[in-house]
Amino acid sequence: MEKHSNLLRRFASGKLNLFSALKILKVLLKDIEDENLISWVEREMNGYDVSDPDIPSYRKAKGCIMGNIITFNMITRDQMLPTDQIPEDQREALQTVIIDNGVVALSNIVKTQDGILARFIPPEYYHWFNNVYDNASVTHVQTRVDHSIPANVLSNIESKVLDIFYLLEQKGCNIDEMDVSEIKSQQQNIVTLIKELVYSDNRITIGDDNEFAKTTLQTQCKQ
Repeated sequence: MEKHSNLLRRFASGKLNLFSALKILKVLLKDIEDENLISWVEREMNGYDVSDPDIPSYRKAKGCIMGNIITFNMITRDQMLPTDQIPEDQREALQTVIIDNGVVALSNIVKTQDGILARFIPPEYYHWFNNVYDNASVTHVQTRVDHSIPANVLSNIESKVLDIFYLLEQKGCNIDEMDVSEIKSQQQNIVTLIKELVYSDNRITIGDDNEFAKTTLQTQCKQ
C-alpha cells in the first residue's frame, strides 16, 4: 500500500484547515514559479475583485430575485418577482451571484446558519419589475442564493487543493519539506496539469455591460 505524505494525510482528514493548506501551496507554487497559479491561491485566500474576468465558475451561482411589493395600502414582503419580462442577457446578470469572499470569510458564512445571502439590485433596474404590476411598485429588490452555496464553494476549493498536493506528491515533490527540487525538470508539464485541475470547470460568461453581476455579496440576518 502506497504511503502518502503527512501533509496530504492531514489535509485529507481535516486536521489541516483550508487556509493553512493554501499558504503551504502558495510557497510550493512560488518555487515552481508560475504567477498565474500564485495569483489564484492569493485570491482564494483573500477574496476576488468582482470585476475580475478570471473568476472561476465554481464561484458563480444562480439565485432567486426577491423584493417587497407596495400598493396604496399594503406592503407584501419577500416575494419572488417575475423575470420573464427581462431580456435574457439582463436576466442572467441579475440572477447571477459571484461568491467573491476569501475562504475564511466563506467559512464564517457557513457557520452562520440563520443568515440570508443576497446581492441588492440597484433601483435603476426596478423598472423591469414595476412594469409588471398595476398600481404597485417594488422595493428592496435582491438576488438571494441558497445558504449551501458557500459550503459548495469551499468543498470545490478543498478538492482542487487536495488534487494539487496529490499531483505534486506523485511527481516526486517532497511536500512535507516543501521541496520542489526533484520536479524542476518537469516544471512546465506540472504547471499545465495544475492549471487543468484549477480551471477544469466551464465558465459562465457575463457581458461587460451587466454591472449588477459585479457587486458584493452580503449576509443578512433573518428578521
